[in-house]
Amino acid sequence: MFTSNYDAILEYYWTDLVGGVQLNTGFQYDSASKMEIATPQRLRNDGLRLFKLHGSVTWLVDERWGLTEQRAPPQDMKRYGGEKFLGEFMLYPIADKELYMDLYMTMYQMLGDELSRTERSIVVGYSFSDRVVRDIFVRSVKRNHRLILLHPRASEIQTRLVGLAGKTEPIDARFGSEDYESVHSQIDRALRKPVTYGPTATRSNPGGALANAELSAVGSHEVVGLLSRPGVFLVQNLLERLEI
Repeated sequence: MFTSNYDAILEYYWTDLVGGVQLNTGFQYDSASKMEIATPQRLRNDGLRLFKLHGSVTWLVDERWGLTEQRAPPQDMKRYGGEKFLGEFMLYPIADKELYMDLYMTMYQMLGDELSRTERSIVVGYSFSDRVVRDIFVRSVKRNHRLILLHPRASEIQTRLVGLAGKTEPIDARFGSEDYESVHSQIDRALRKPVTYGPTATRSNPGGALANAELSAVGSHEVVGLLSRPGVFLVQNLLERLEI
């Protein structure tokens, strides 16, 4: 899962509500500091991973140990020894120079890698206003990729993805609204559609036209999710129902 949100809703859902889930956020406990320290290489492991592309309210910078993750906000921004954290680490809009920091560089590399090797992605509540993220999608998505875009202005937003090689399925709706079942069904139908090769998207044809050589979508077990709304974790239930 990739998210541009700063909050810890997804961490809370998987570790506290679902329970028994090992959520990999790119940090690892360090016995010397007694803190979770940024360990970017962990994000390359298998399992459930959460990539917070713009940082997090739970990421605090320590003068000695660098970037740390603090699930419980420390009182007065002080750690157990009394030393004070330098501050939170959040980033928006993205400055190119910041991408050279190991954790951010790893996350953005992994976003491109995951998009290039999967046939489907679900983007929920994200407007693609971030040029860096937008460019990664355009550069990484292959012609056999189906991008499901759920947003109240999805049809408009897809026009920003000029050059995207895959097929975009815009769903003009808000996830978690009162018509939840209807939205869920639309995502379900879009996921079950066969992945189809199509020409690169253009301004006059932002979704890319369907063409030859259909591929079966069901049976491809990788889905990339870019999440930007509190209710998005419910998509996981849908994926489990589809057994993908």
